[in-house]
Amino acid sequence: MSDFVAKLTAEHPAFLEKLKNEEPPVSIVELIDSGSWLPIFEEYAKFDHAAPEVEFLLVARRFAGGPDEAGAMVIYENFISESASTQANIGSETRKKYDAIFGEPHDQTIAEKAKAQQDWNMADLFTEAFDDVANMARQIAYRFHGIAEGARSGQ
Repeated sequence: MSDFVAKLTAEHPAFLEKLKNEEPPVSIVELIDSGSWLPIFEEYAKFDHAAPEVEFLLVARRFAGGPDEAGAMVIYENFISESASTQANIGSETRKKYDAIFGEPHDQTIAEKAKAQQDWNMADLFTEAFDDVANMARQIAYRFHGIAEGARSGQ
């Protein structure tokens, strides 16, 4: 039995039953979009030290559903900027694009800069960063899926 399954046994027996009886989605995007699997996957992400990546993916998804300038700045400051306390795992070229949009000068709105510099609309503002993180984090989903397979087979 894996350490994670042992932890679920002790702390979240209902999660363990779901893990044993159902096959989770394979991709990280499907996992974060899955309402029923998301709580278990979030627990696994903490266990796997991948909680910041999953948190960013969730925040970026929510932002796309109701984008606003203040929310965009919070996401940039918390996950993308060089001084972010929890930096999203994105490529340097992608980070430079966001730095240009959110940095000086502040003579345009974020939406105007995003449109002018990258031809991005506000709803799609974090799509490139989301894709970077999802691509780099796909191994998290594979490991989670492997643990679910082990739980179902009694290993």
